[in-house]
Amino acid sequence: MINPKTGKRASRYKRQLDAHVKTWKQAGLDKRRRGSKENHELYTTWRHMINRCHKPHIKGYEDYGARGISVCLDWRKSFYAFVRDMGERPIGTTINRVDNDGNYTPENCEWATKLIQNRNKRTTVYIEFDGEFKQLTVVADELGISDRQARYMHRIG
Repeated sequence: MINPKTGKRASRYKRQLDAHVKTWKQAGLDKRRRGSKENHELYTTWRHMINRCHKPHIKGYEDYGARGISVCLDWRKSFYAFVRDMGERPIGTTINRVDNDGNYTPENCEWATKLIQNRNKRTTVYIEFDGEFKQLTVVADELGISDRQARYMHRIG
């Protein structure tokens, strides 16, 4: 890239900075946050997601990385790609994998409430109800009974 004022080639640092600024703009980041990605509200979410999938010494690795769950290469390499693909987090939500056994990818991730996440676990019980398989908690809601009562009824048969 040639500097139009001096006619000289821009430094490697300047080229990298320009590339980051372009990515920031594509991700829709606020100008006040450009100086440091660590100041962005999603940075901790991104960092923890990578740690629990790719760092064996981190608490939680057994439930993610050891099960073969990983973060897509684009997100692993670039925080800004993660922000671009996921968008801003709505209030009261956290990152959720639609397929609980799938990887962290743009196609498999969404922002979800605790209620939705609690229904998307490895321990979720599915039963056949009205000719289709449904989550036990969903059936409990449909029948107007508590989750606890539904679990008890399921356990005793």
